[in-house]
Amino acid sequence: EFYDFLNHFNLISDDIDPKTIFNILDLDGDGEIPTQVVVDSLKARDDDVEEDPDVDRMDIIKAKELPPFPSPFLVSLVAHNNMKPSMMKFVKDNITFFSRVKLVTTGSTGRALKSLGLKVEHLVASGPLGGDQEIGGLIAQGKVCAVFFFVDPLSAHPHAADIGALNRICCVCDVMFANNPSTATALVYSLENSSFGYSCLCGVNPQYQLDSSIVVKYKDSQNKVIADVSAGKNNDVVNPIIPKDSKAASFRASGSHKASFRARPSRRSSVGFMEENEIPEFIERKANTGVSKSILKASTKSGSHIWLDGI
Repeated sequence: EFYDFLNHFNLISDDIDPKTIFNILDLDGDGEIPTQVVVDSLKARDDDVEEDPDVDRMDIIKAKELPPFPSPFLVSLVAHNNMKPSMMKFVKDNITFFSRVKLVTTGSTGRALKSLGLKVEHLVASGPLGGDQEIGGLIAQGKVCAVFFFVDPLSAHPHAADIGALNRICCVCDVMFANNPSTATALVYSLENSSFGYSCLCGVNPQYQLDSSIVVKYKDSQNKVIADVSAGKNNDVVNPIIPKDSKAASFRASGSHKASFRARPSRRSSVGFMEENEIPEFIERKANTGVSKSILKASTKSGSHIWLDGI
């Protein structure tokens, strides 16, 4: 049973002896392993992550000797599975920068970054489990100054809507956003070396993350709507589907409930239609071709609402 469990999660290899692992986890020696013991043993710990042998340890030591950037903001670093190798190479090449910023990243990306000796300030859920939305929420709160998102453009994603939403909120909040290695390299250079990028990173640029013109316009329109509703002006709003000068609109405005017909956007009742279009003779012709005269006469006398679909 334990072997099947390991095999189900692809934990069987030449280096793993299921019997040895079972004996290690069987703390009481009674031939049973509590579920919680198995769960705790599978949890990743900081000291369980192997360091990447390709990373120059001197670079990390030098980076740790440098003080962190005086930034109140988080820097987001995310990568889809097929883009994680590119992301890891990019981070290795810029280890000095990323060791000095406060990182926010999704679950699996964060665990990969720990192998580079980086500290993750804020770890959110995996992307498909809501991590992208969590980062988007932090952006909306003004807590993120830059996003590095290595997107896989050749694969379908179950959380495609979340990916689009993260891109959109960056545009709404005017947050610097890089979604491929080339743009990411340029963004790191800007954040480290340009007066604009560095001042944004450190939170001393008064122009950064101010509302754009389109956001200002939207907020103004929303304030106008709220003001009109608060003043009771919404009572003058008429359904745009029904013309304002139609009988239905006048009946509704007067509060009368004695209308002789009901209004619909795309159809007129038989009574109203006959009153305005001299229908009786036309109905007679139609009745002779198959429409029941008795039904039409009964409907006309009773004032009931029938719809002349065939006319």
